[in-house]
Amino acid sequence: MEEANAVGTAWLRLDLLPAEDQPAVRAAMRSYVDARMRVHRALRDVGAALAAHREVAVLQQQVWSLARAAVERDGRPNVAVLVVPALNAMFDIGTSRVAALRAHLPTPILVLLFLAAILAAVLAASACGRPEDGIGCTSSSFAGVTALTAYVILDLEYPSVGLIRLDDADVRLIEVRDAMR
Repeated sequence: MEEANAVGTAWLRLDLLPAEDQPAVRAAMRSYVDARMRVHRALRDVGAALAAHREVAVLQQQVWSLARAAVERDGRPNVAVLVVPALNAMFDIGTSRVAALRAHLPTPILVLLFLAAILAAVLAASACGRPEDGIGCTSSSFAGVTALTAYVILDLEYPSVGLIRLDDADVRLIEVRDAMR
């Protein structure tokens, strides 16, 4: 949502640029947003995602250069004060999303999670060996819940790959891009 809002704000602020500069900046910005969306669509394919990310960097530089040149030609300080921070915010949020995709649970937490699942399975197996205690079903349920919890945590770590999908997160960005006509 933050990225969509930043893109929408930057798009509106382009209205302040000189009319003759707007078409080139707007075209570059459309390409930039398209590339940002390709990055997130391609996350399952690391090679495609990296290529799209490289394209984003090139297009970001292009948007920046065109907008900066337009602001300098315009000469009104108020335009620079409104356009430049809006573009910076848009670029910063894109960078933040990439950083968030690279951030994962620390390895010690994952190791503890797997050890807990293994311990639960061992306890369940030993309890199942003594049916007279009547706790086999409870231990098996505990092992199952522990394994399911470990799976859900790992599935959430990679929201574009597993069963739990967060594809709807980009719906607002797609709507903003569609409005960029």
